[in-house]
Amino acid sequence: MSTKALLKTAREKLNKKDFEGARDAAERVLDFESSNYMAHVFLALSAFELQDYEKSEKLYKAAIELEPNQPLARQGLLKFYEKRNDTDKLLESLKEFAEIYLKNEDATKLAETLQRVVEIRREHGTKIQLVQALIDVLPGSPYYPLLSTLPEPDATNPTATTTFWIQTAIHDSFPILEEVVSIVEAEEQARFAKEFSARRTRLGAPKPTIIRRELDREICGSSMLPALYNEILNHPKAFEDVRRATEAKLIEFKQRQLYATPSTDTTKAELKHEFTALVDGVVFIKRPNENAWNQCLQWQDWEKFEDLDQTFLRNYVQFFPDSMLANVIKGYLLYHNIDPADDQDEEKKVAEQDFTEVGLDVLLNIPLESLDSIFSSRVASEVYGDVEDYENSATLARTGLKHLAELETSLGAKLTKTRVGFQVVFSTSLVHLCPPKNHDQAMSLILEILSVSPYNVSALMSRGFILQARKSWQDAKDSFDKVVLTVPSSYQALKAREESAWCESRLEEYETAIVHFQSVLQTLEAEEGREFEVARCLWRLGQTYWSCGGGQREQAYTYFIQALKKDSSYAPAFTSLGLYYLECTQPADTARASKCFQKAFELDPREAVAARHLAEGFADEREWDLVEVVVRRTIEGEGGVAPRKESEGEAIHAFQIALRAEPNDHVLWLRLGEAYGKAGRYAAAIKALEHSHELDPADWLAPYFIAEAQQGVGLYREAIQGLTTLTEQRPTEPGILSSLASAYLEQGVSELEAGFISRAEGSFLSAVAEALKFLSTQSGLRLIGWKTITNAMFYLSEVSSFHDQEAVLAALRKVKALLPAESTRLKDILTPPDLESAVIGSDALKVSILSADYRLSLSPSNDDASAWHDIGMGLHAWSIQGNASDALAAFITKCLAEAVQREPASAGYWTALGSAYITSNPRSAQHCFIKALDIDNKNAEPWCDLGLLYLYHEDIDLAREAFQRAQVLDPDCALAWVGQALIAAGEGDVKGEMALLSHAAGLDRPVSEGDYTLSLRVFTEINRQILPRTKVVDHLLPIFFLLNRFCGRQPDNAAGLHLFALVCERLGHKDFAKELVNRGMRILERVYEEKEDPVVERQFMIANATLARLLLATGEPEDSMITFETVLGLLQEEDALKGVLETQAKLGIGMGQAVLRDLQEAILSLQYAQGVAPEDEKLRAHCSILLAQTLWSTRNAEYCEMAKEELLKLVSEDARNLPAINVLAGLGILTKDEGLVDAAVSEIISLPPDERVALDHDGNVDYLHIQYLLSQGNLAGAISTAQKSLFFEPSNVVKLNTLAALLLKMRYPEGTLALLSGHEGELKSGSTTLILGAVSNLLLGTNEGLKSALRNAQRAVMVCPGKAISWQVLACVRKSIEGQKS
Repeated sequence: MSTKALLKTAREKLNKKDFEGARDAAERVLDFESSNYMAHVFLALSAFELQDYEKSEKLYKAAIELEPNQPLARQGLLKFYEKRNDTDKLLESLKEFAEIYLKNEDATKLAETLQRVVEIRREHGTKIQLVQALIDVLPGSPYYPLLSTLPEPDATNPTATTTFWIQTAIHDSFPILEEVVSIVEAEEQARFAKEFSARRTRLGAPKPTIIRRELDREICGSSMLPALYNEILNHPKAFEDVRRATEAKLIEFKQRQLYATPSTDTTKAELKHEFTALVDGVVFIKRPNENAWNQCLQWQDWEKFEDLDQTFLRNYVQFFPDSMLANVIKGYLLYHNIDPADDQDEEKKVAEQDFTEVGLDVLLNIPLESLDSIFSSRVASEVYGDVEDYENSATLARTGLKHLAELETSLGAKLTKTRVGFQVVFSTSLVHLCPPKNHDQAMSLILEILSVSPYNVSALMSRGFILQARKSWQDAKDSFDKVVLTVPSSYQALKAREESAWCESRLEEYETAIVHFQSVLQTLEAEEGREFEVARCLWRLGQTYWSCGGGQREQAYTYFIQALKKDSSYAPAFTSLGLYYLECTQPADTARASKCFQKAFELDPREAVAARHLAEGFADEREWDLVEVVVRRTIEGEGGVAPRKESEGEAIHAFQIALRAEPNDHVLWLRLGEAYGKAGRYAAAIKALEHSHELDPADWLAPYFIAEAQQGVGLYREAIQGLTTLTEQRPTEPGILSSLASAYLEQGVSELEAGFISRAEGSFLSAVAEALKFLSTQSGLRLIGWKTITNAMFYLSEVSSFHDQEAVLAALRKVKALLPAESTRLKDILTPPDLESAVIGSDALKVSILSADYRLSLSPSNDDASAWHDIGMGLHAWSIQGNASDALAAFITKCLAEAVQREPASAGYWTALGSAYITSNPRSAQHCFIKALDIDNKNAEPWCDLGLLYLYHEDIDLAREAFQRAQVLDPDCALAWVGQALIAAGEGDVKGEMALLSHAAGLDRPVSEGDYTLSLRVFTEINRQILPRTKVVDHLLPIFFLLNRFCGRQPDNAAGLHLFALVCERLGHKDFAKELVNRGMRILERVYEEKEDPVVERQFMIANATLARLLLATGEPEDSMITFETVLGLLQEEDALKGVLETQAKLGIGMGQAVLRDLQEAILSLQYAQGVAPEDEKLRAHCSILLAQTLWSTRNAEYCEMAKEELLKLVSEDARNLPAINVLAGLGILTKDEGLVDAAVSEIISLPPDERVALDHDGNVDYLHIQYLLSQGNLAGAISTAQKSLFFEPSNVVKLNTLAALLLKMRYPEGTLALLSGHEGELKSGSTTLILGAVSNLLLGTNEGLKSALRNAQRAVMVCPGKAISWQVLACVRKSIEGQKS
């Protein structure tokens, strides 16, 4: 069949829906003619209908490649994509059709295609994709020329053509253009908002303004909006309002783009040109676009009013009359006597009316916060400066300069004149604002102005004023003279002439100055409204005559009177009159002088001379409140803030201001140092005070305040030394004595916290001695002295037993002698101490409480809150010592409540009251702690107390939260960590508890109870486990130091001393342990004598057991046995520990008898112990082992056999009883009984390695086995056993040394050195490894070997100099070396 026939068959099959037949026919065609176009199309259509889509698409594409200009395959592929809903490829195909129709100039088909593209994009595409589709039908599109040939649409018959929408868009593109613009604007705004939100939340994100600038730069740089806006502006069908709105959008867009472009970008100049051209065009054609006019106004470069375009300003007011800037412009024009109305007859209106006051009112009535633009800030700052409101003027100028810098950066241009204008206003305001406070800043601005404008009159005048304040009179005169030469006929020149004359007066050129003053005065008097200036000139003329001295002062008086006649409110004239009445009248008219000073000070608080004379007069009359008023007003007038309570920072600022004017005033340096000290800035205080002392070494106040500052930073010794030196110069000065007592007290507290009990005791006694000396020299300040005594005695009471009994007793007696014989408040609660014999801590506490009570009676109406607090806290401490009662608790609460009522702002008093309520009234306690937090919410202590309250009442969640808050406020608060540990302990979290307690113990100010609890937990855990001795030591060493610190802080805590003794016993410090136990027993004896408490008696019995054990260990068996008998005598039948303690006592007695060789009695005692031992396998085993050892010691065959039977019985009952195995093996070795040794160690040796190591940590079984093999002469067997032992535990240095020693016995030094290689340099290997290495190298006999032997022997001696074998080996090595040399 021919190709045509097959193609016809394929077409017929397709028409009949026989797609398989069509496929076969098309494939047969392609077999003959592979490039047949129609066969590809038919086969593609068949494959599509048979759902072989991939093949169908490939065939369509192959057909298109064969005949690119034939539409059939393209149409098929288009339908294929349409049916497959493949939008992207469908659009690609449509675009290809559009290109073909464009090439073929088929406008209708092109319009249909593009219209379909738009429809698809509206239904399936994004907004941006729709925009791209719409742009294809707008002018500028490559399709637009062909599409424009389409006829205009018939609106009455839209269905007449298939391209109605395209025809409408082509002949009226404005709606499409508006739609595109709205879509692009919305998309860019959404992109901006999304990106801003994402970047703002990034870690380390920059400021929002920077992010906005970055986004503006990114978005505007790729935006199509400018072109679209221009299309709308140029469109013939755009209405005027649309054009204006679009123009405003374009200006705003260009502004954003320009401001976001960095100065380094080369496009910024072009963007600036485009933006300014747009703005200038809007302004030129007077289009009312407020943003454009505002921009044009802001970048006006002007220094003076004359530089501004007044026509522009009038137009602005005309177009935007209701805007804030229009109000500013209107006021500014009126202020310069110009009518804002554009009137042709302007000169006539100006002549008729003066608008200056109206303009001033307009500008001054504008709220300052609304003056946030450059122009408004510049205008308002100038006007406020003219009316001498320098503070607001400076603020506005500073704000304006900040905005100007931002505008210059954004605009990419410098506005030099505007900057100079701002700087002139700013510097002028700073010069006159609280001089000389801001003169340094003003001078830097003035120098910058003069570098740009050397003859700027305002800058020259300001420079002259600053130089006057610095008393640089000649330089100031030169500056004023330059003004006169620059503008000779202006008012500024007249003012400069007056200031120049004043400089001449100060330079003692009196005659010249008088001539110039009179010339200025003549000119001023000729002008109206110059009364103030005339008064000032007259006063200065009078001051010049006053400076001449002698009879000229009468002439000065005349000028002062004339000045006041011209202006009765001119304050300096009153000051000068006051001085005249004081110094020139005979006798001095102090009354008139005082009135003049008072009047001058009322008119101007900056009149420092008048203020000083007023303050001195009030001080002489003891009117201290009036002195304070004068001081406050003076400092406020000078621009500072008067020092008052809790405002040390403001006082520091005030003194710094004063020191700029008087840098060598030692009093100011002194007060500055004092203020620094009160503010807690002690380092700065010391520097300032040392400088004050350098200026006036004779002033004792500087060293006094230096000592106080040193006391503040904890340098108590230096502070005490300085204060002691001052007492030698001023022995009765109350402030020095009080501070010295306080320094001793704080030093004692610091030493007590550090555990230096003896030092603390001496410091507290010194504090009491100084306080008593203070009381002996003062009668009106007794409360201060008694407060120090109360605190010193309170802290002294924490030391229960004193090192210097006589000194403490003497101090207590001196204080008690000054106290009343009886206290009405405390007579039913507390009895005074006898102080007849040795005193203890409770005696000092009683004296402290009685001292606080006496201090309360000295205060008027019992109104001393501190005394009430001290009584309550003292009684609380006394109740803890075992004197608690309901009546005492109620009285303590009453005292603390009285303290709170009298001083409710004290957080410490509220905390103390809350602590008193913890057990009795939890609600009130919670209220007190929360009240303390309200007063001082940054203090961790109330949070800790609150946490303990919740923990005590089992509210764990609240307790945990409170402790966490305390940790946040103060991570070094140990009590918070201990509280968390208590919570962990309550929840059974042992690891958490240990971790928290360990952290608390490592803090700078640990809690003693935390140290004890951690030590107890560790010691208990060690006793519970079976650990090697090295690990036991590693665990015990840290708690050794903790307990040492605990006992240093609480030397009378018997439980702490006993635990410390147990730790020392395990570490081998048995003598120190005995001392600790004896101290604890003395404390328990004293307590028992007072209370006869059975708990104390039981503790005493246990302490005796510990002491007896220690006596036995230190070779004192007789004393040990006596002490054990004491334990037996103290045992009670109902005691739960009776069996254990009785067994231990009998064991101890038996061991003591054995040591004394009274073996029969020892056997009886041990048998008794074995009989009374409770059901405790370990304790019973110990009894049996000790009994067996004692039986063996008799050397009696029968007893020896009994000992073996006892041990074999133990091993048979517990094959892993290591102590019994060791003893049994030792007996076997001694008797050379191989069977006994095998019976003892076989069970242990057969265990798996890990179990064996866990059971026999110290390798005792291996050691005994090796010794047994050596005793049998089986060296090889011993080495084999040692090798196995080391293989199981290769890091064990002892086993390593054992194997090395055995290899040496075999005379195998090479093997020994190989084994020890790498271990000789390790510190943990010790001297034994070094000795073995030295001997091995010595046996080798080589030169290098001898050098290594000498080196190892020397290091062994250095590591352990007390070990004899090290010296012996060293001697052998040296002898060998010398022998080799000889």
